Order: sequence, then structure tokens, then C-alpha cells
Amino acid sequence: MAQGDELFEFAAEPAAAEPWNVLIVDDEPAVHEVTRLVLGTFRFEDRPLKFHHAYSAAEARELLRNTADIGVMLL
Repeated sequence: MAQGDELFEFAAEPAAAEPWNVLIVDDEPAVHEVTRLVLGTFRFEDRPLKFHHAYSAAEARELLRNTADIGVMLL
């Protein structure tokens, strides 16, 4: 068999999907915990979620300044 005459062609492994950044803003730790429990395994467009936590408006502003691509903010 000549080179390039292989019987099978293997597809490249898909790259790991970048997660969606989700900012949770609430002063109650239980809200953060329940949100993480409910949405922890959720995927959107085959991408997982990555949670960022803020417990005050000041923390939320700081996270928004320092995190380039927050996809959604839950208040």
C-alpha cells in the first residue's frame, strides 16, 4: 500500500469546549450553593458553565472589571 492509501481516516479529537462564565451575585451563601447544585452539570451549546461568586455589589463590580467574558449574571 502506498503512503496515503490508508483504509481508515481518524477524526481529530475535539478541543475541550471553553466554559460559559456565569456570575452569581447574592449575599446569601445558600443561593450560590443551590444555583451551583442545580446548574452544575448543565451544558449550553455543548459548553459547561463556570461559576464566579460575588456576595455584594462591590464584589460584582470588581469581578466584572477583571473577568473579560461574563456570559450571564444572576442577581
